[in-house]
Amino acid sequence: MSLGKHDRSGVFFAKTRQLCLLLCLFNASFWATACGSNEQQEAREFLARYNAIDIAAPTAERREQVAALRALELTQKNVQAAASICLEAHSALLISEEEQEQANHALQAASSQGSAKDFTSERAARLHDMIQRSNENVVRARKLFPKCERAVRKLALSFAKKGG
Repeated sequence: MSLGKHDRSGVFFAKTRQLCLLLCLFNASFWATACGSNEQQEAREFLARYNAIDIAAPTAERREQVAALRALELTQKNVQAAASICLEAHSALLISEEEQEQANHALQAASSQGSAKDFTSERAARLHDMIQRSNENVVRARKLFPKCERAVRKLALSFAKKGG
């Protein structure tokens, strides 16, 4: 039994449609896998740089470590969120330490210059402001670090579940 011209074109279109659907499914699967690996790679890079930050290291060294974390070009929302809160926490701590160092230098300079009469009220006010900003940033860092740790833990756990 032969198929007429019209019948053959219907079979051809049906087979073409099936092939297109298979190609679309393969393409979607490929891109989902590729996007997943991008997310895993980004999470892996973030976690490596985050874990490289040594909280006990000198301020200058930590500043470089935080800058390396900040330099990552992140596109994944969950990784961006973790990086944002952690960068904010580390920045607050670094600012606090820098303010404390400046206040310490200012106090040492004032005490080495002579008598208490030379220590003006303006100088005392500047010193007080430095110490106050340092304290505010310590409080800010203390509030942010637990959020940072939760975000990092959540990211690491989701990364581990995906087989990273």
